[in-house]
Amino acid sequence: MKLGGHRMDLWTLDNTGSTFLELFALDDLPSLGIDPLYNAWGHWAPLATSNGIVWRRLVIVEVNIPDDQGALLTNWKAMWATVTPGPAMGNSRCSGMFLRQSLYTGTAPDGRGILYIAATRGGVCSRMPVL
Repeated sequence: MKLGGHRMDLWTLDNTGSTFLELFALDDLPSLGIDPLYNAWGHWAPLATSNGIVWRRLVIVEVNIPDDQGALLTNWKAMWATVTPGPAMGNSRCSGMFLRQSLYTGTAPDGRGILYIAATRGGVCSRMPVL
């Protein structure tokens, strides 16, 4: 992920119900060069949670996903990210819509919980185990 001249690696969960990439204010924003005086915020977005609606500030970041060898699978793409107050404290980040809009994904019923991704549909199938 990158914003301006700042770049960082970030692990996320592929949540198919997630609209926005999730960032944490105290962990992720400083790594992207965002301080409290940052002036390029987007609008506020309502997010439906199990406890009701929460409002989160949005920021546009550029994202890409590397393969297991480090080669980028797509071009850099701008997308909206929400900013969750505070530190991550062991919480996982949701990936937003980037995967669904950019790559093919698949899982296998083998109990390993691996998400297979590729630039083509055939690429996903070729990486999955035969059961």
